[in-house]
Amino acid sequence: MSIDTKDPSPGKTWTSKWAALTIQPAVGTMRRKVLDVIRTYGPLSADQVTIRGFGHLKHPYTIRPRLTELVDIGWLEKIPGDFHMNRQGNPEQVFRLTKMAKWRDESDKPPVGSIK
Repeated sequence: MSIDTKDPSPGKTWTSKWAALTIQPAVGTMRRKVLDVIRTYGPLSADQVTIRGFGHLKHPYTIRPRLTELVDIGWLEKIPGDFHMNRQGNPEQVFRLTKMAKWRDESDKPPVGSIK
């Protein structure tokens, strides 16, 4: 497997990205719950994660930061140009698992290609 070391995320080295991807968010945390909801249902917006994973116990404003954190550490990615309408009728960005997150679920072998 090759790791792209030429274009790390701003402020992050490729080694820190690799370390973040090898450690799954802890069970019982909000990040882990959000990740599990997207694993179960597939690509979702913040509003959809809230409805499917938390019912009316949480507000999407508490879920959005967790989505951003999971994107920053490499577990989720935004789907370019894919938006779902929320309960207020506004478009929201849709998130999905990254290749590395899927690899952690499905296999002990890393994906072919570079980490981005």
